[in-house]
Amino acid sequence: MNVFDQWSDIYDKVYAWKSDDIDFYVNQARISGGPILELGCGTGRITIPIAMSGLEITGLDNSGKMLETAKDKASKESGIEKNIEFIDGDMTTFSIDRKFSLIIIPFNGFLSLLTIADQRRCLENIKAHLIPDGRLILDVFVPDLDTLTDNTLNAVHSWDTLDLDTGNKFVIWDQSRFDNYNQIMNVRMIIEELGRNGFLLNKIYRDFQLRYVHRLELQYLIELTGYNMLELYGDFSYQSIDSESKEMVWMLSPKI
Repeated sequence: MNVFDQWSDIYDKVYAWKSDDIDFYVNQARISGGPILELGCGTGRITIPIAMSGLEITGLDNSGKMLETAKDKASKESGIEKNIEFIDGDMTTFSIDRKFSLIIIPFNGFLSLLTIADQRRCLENIKAHLIPDGRLILDVFVPDLDTLTDNTLNAVHSWDTLDLDTGNKFVIWDQSRFDNYNQIMNVRMIIEELGRNGFLLNKIYRDFQLRYVHRLELQYLIELTGYNMLELYGDFSYQSIDSESKEMVWMLSPKI
């Protein structure tokens, strides 16, 4: 079973707060004119808004359960069925018989590739699926050195979110371990569901891994795989990256 299959029924509730990137990606999709390919599309958090803007988009993910959720959500949005397609596939090896004007990997999806070899294969595969003047946009978090050197295994409160359907509250804790030699984050998320009365209803554990990357490391990998760097932003409001930035938003084009 894919590790992210276990997220399909709770992902949208836990990450309900994550919306700062949606307008950014929809705007970039409009600029591109389509067609668009999203890698690591998950439950369609970005895919569906782009389709709702009238553009043609394909969402690819290797979690069948997440794709089922995405398809169910898309089926409830009137008039987008002609604009949207979901494919079960691996971002390092997928093969689609068409090319795209824009390929995106939002919200740290690139970091689910746990080796440099896989990250390189992914970038090379993307390049093969872009039109000559196409664009690749991906965003990853900036590694925080204080966090990476904390291996106390203490659970740290991350955020709270409200389930609008039930009124229940989700309290999210992070208990991660770091293999800094291989740059692997072994993430354990502890999700507490509280009823309206504040009593604990459920406690869920979800584990996954990410391979974090540093700015110059990723810049070298981008150059090595044949891309030009068009822009590097520090957030989704097009601010230039600096020492205080929490995000790296890369806009790339294939070298011709």
